[in-house]
Amino acid sequence: TISGREIRTGANLVPPSDFVLIELGDKTSRSIGLEEKSDLSSGAARFLSFEGDRVFTLTINERGYEWGSATISTAEIRRYASIPEDHDLFLDNDADKPIEADGEVNLARKGAERIVSKPKEKVKICL
Repeated sequence: TISGREIRTGANLVPPSDFVLIELGDKTSRSIGLEEKSDLSSGAARFLSFEGDRVFTLTINERGYEWGSATISTAEIRRYASIPEDHDLFLDNDADKPIEADGEVNLARKGAERIVSKPKEKVKICL
């Protein structure tokens, strides 16, 4: 096991306290504090780092995630949660309007932002 401080220092994120470290799991994530331990024995550990000291929470299809920036792009949401391109993304509080393909979501609002994906509607044209 290795501490969050050691991971940051090893990645040249100095000083370590100036960076948020997010450990990516299988369709989930968690922030790693400076003294928290992470098990690297599987060799498959993946991390994201963000300059700053704040962690933002969101849910994507009812799974909890943490992010180190006040905004997250649609592309990052798709990559982060393995959402296929044939699904639209929606904010739970605005379920009628898809998030733009090149858009982003503001995570700085109070509480966790809730995002859901749904298969894109197929339009049938009859001639």
